[in-house]
Amino acid sequence: MLQGLRRADTGRAEIFGHPAGSVAARRHVGITPQNADFPEQMSARDVLAYAAAHFERPQPVGELVAAFGLERLVDRRMDGFSGGELRRVALALAFVGNPDLVFADEPTAGLDTGGQDMFKAYARAYVEGGGSLLLTSHHW
Repeated sequence: MLQGLRRADTGRAEIFGHPAGSVAARRHVGITPQNADFPEQMSARDVLAYAAAHFERPQPVGELVAAFGLERLVDRRMDGFSGGELRRVALALAFVGNPDLVFADEPTAGLDTGGQDMFKAYARAYVEGGGSLLLTSHHW
């Protein structure tokens, strides 16, 4: 309900004073589902830049590329990415809008140890910087 994917049977759900799922609420939220698919013909840079263009104050794509270890992948077509590489793009995408709240479903699933450590460090810095993180995980 908070992500706006389902409506409440009764009552209401709000994000930062806006109805959950509304455009106003989505401007504050980043989401990374457990499984994500991307257009295979696009590069990671294309996907991140496209998403960033939809936000008023996006995170610079270059910063996300560095933070999520995408330097060697960023300009490659995504059709050959491994599951862990796709996961890194999905995680970066959750933060591209410079959100106040991020929903992360199993964010470290499919990541190697280095990728897991990278995400945990980024998530801690995000929360210490005032962001809110709602995460579901069997491995934290």
